[in-house]
Amino acid sequence: MHKMISKPVYIYIILYIINICRLFAQPQVSITTINQKLSSYPDSAKARMLNVLFDENVDKSPDEALGYARLALQIAQKLSDNRYIALSKFNVGKSLQNAGKYQDAVDNYFDCLPLFEKLNNKSKLVETMDHIAWCKMYFGEYQSSNYYNKKSIQIAEESGDQNNILMAFNSLGNVYEELNKLDSANNFYQKARRLISSST
Repeated sequence: MHKMISKPVYIYIILYIINICRLFAQPQVSITTINQKLSSYPDSAKARMLNVLFDENVDKSPDEALGYARLALQIAQKLSDNRYIALSKFNVGKSLQNAGKYQDAVDNYFDCLPLFEKLNNKSKLVETMDHIAWCKMYFGEYQSSNYYNKKSIQIAEESGDQNNILMAFNSLGNVYEELNKLDSANNFYQKARRLISSST
């Protein structure tokens, strides 16, 4: 059973986030500086906020985001906290994928898959498999890409996660389009469109 978080702890977390956001607003803040500024906070809070900083930077600055993710991973491993180890591994993979280092990305995705399974985090399982499928498609491994896309659809349907089902349908469409199986590609694109229509 999880303990309830007391009001003082909530206040502490809010003040902590405000301080980090002020720090993040400063231009060209280095990973070393971030680490120094976080030194007075508990490791669990460091890991949480480093992943927040990762989310802020993953699309616009992959190298910076990779630094945050790797530092978060070090802290998570120190804590032996599988939640943050899995998330940080995923984030490292995502940064490497954005930087075009697809094999290294896949290696990290495979590392976090069993952790997300153990944690029963179906949303992250689906998202990880979708990224693996994309990388496999890039390698030209279409059968493997197809396998991970179908697995992600199965898990997403079991959990009722329409966003992830939609993502997987589009990814499968891309795979079949690359294989020049246009009827199959169109079939999955149509499924994606019907899902969007039914949710609006």
